Amino acid sequence: MNLSLSDFKDEGLYLIFPDLSRVILTRDNIQKVTKEYWENPEKISPQVKRLNLICKNDAFMNAFVNTQIVTTFLSMDIEKSLDKAYEEFEKKIA
Repeated sequence: MNLSLSDFKDEGLYLIFPDLSRVILTRDNIQKVTKEYWENPEKISPQVKRLNLICKNDAFMNAFVNTQIVTTFLSMDIEKSLDKAYEEFEKKIA
């Protein structure tokens, strides 16, 4: 995998996984997604709706982002990703 600074134009958090999938958490991306969900509540899952009930409006964005990140991590097959990463690493050092 080759990365350069030009791959990361905006300030934010860039998560790159062994399968090369990316989660890009820039301020603009987060605001765009939260606005989309805020304007169309039907898209919001029941778990996030519950969070909205216990959070103040100014904390909604943080709760939403944290929930989405945790959901992404929980939906990953960690064992498979680690096995693949170890195999690639072993090929490189062999």
